Amino acid sequence: MHSRSHSESTPWRQVAGWYGIAILLVCTLVLPQLLQLLAGMGVLPLSWASGPGMILLGSLLPGVLLLWCAVHGAPSEQPRGMWLRLGLAGFRWRHLGTGLKWFPVVYIGNAVIQAVWQLCCDRLGISYDVPPTLQVAGMSEWHFLALAASAVLLAPWIEEILLREWLFGSLLPAVGFWWAALAASAFFAVLHMTLLQFPCLLFLGLFLQLLYWHTGSLWPCIWVHMLNNLTSIVLLQVFRLAGVEF
Repeated sequence: MHSRSHSESTPWRQVAGWYGIAILLVCTLVLPQLLQLLAGMGVLPLSWASGPGMILLGSLLPGVLLLWCAVHGAPSEQPRGMWLRLGLAGFRWRHLGTGLKWFPVVYIGNAVIQAVWQLCCDRLGISYDVPPTLQVAGMSEWHFLALAASAVLLAPWIEEILLREWLFGSLLPAVGFWWAALAASAFFAVLHMTLLQFPCLLFLGLFLQLLYWHTGSLWPCIWVHMLNNLTSIVLLQVFRLAGVEF
């Protein structure tokens, strides 16, 4: 049962997806390159461009920008408030239960898809780099803590709002559910900039979009996403303590 009409086209839903794309592109592509350029010119310390603070900034900045857009975007509307624009209206504790129920399916599915994909890449001679998250996890304790905070506390909210709610909602009236879901999920996968994890990230994005569509709420998606990242961070820490190098 849907808690609201996903296909309704309002001025806010028409522009929100483009806000989301702009925010993500600026924070993931433009900002790091700009800081690297300034560090190379000696304007900023190198630690500002590649340190733990940059990891947190890369997650905090899109959060600030999306809140600004939700508050100031489409002023001609009279919605129920900022929470509705963020897709977070109508919180229910049962949403946590839904997230807990579907999380094992998502995590096992991700693990199987990644194992099969990695095996195919190795057999076909397709080269791939170590995922950026593993590179960061192997740098220092502070890098790992910044990664953990970003992945568990910030990224699930920001990515679900910007992609599952805003981008999907903007595309849905024009291209229908499956194309909108595929576009939002592909953008989610590409955003992580890792060939090795692309198929499992695409699967995760599509699964969460279906979950959002059938529950009518973004909350179960956020819980699943948060649990997925938390489990990965815990496993990373176990490997780090065991002396595994990334």
